Amino acid sequence: MDSKDLFSREVVDLIMKILKRGDTVELKKENNKLVIVEIQRKVKNKSLLS
Repeated sequence: MDSKDLFSREVVDLIMKILKRGDTVELKKENNKLVIVEIQRKVKNKSLLS
């Protein structure tokens, strides 16, 4: 698989949407195909100490 095939305009747009939301993107290769994984972090408790 060529790198041009992996990073089409559609793939870059999807990655940028995820990053703009503040989430993390993980790229994997499974069965010779690109898999884009979006990782969301949620805060349950937040304490500010001074």
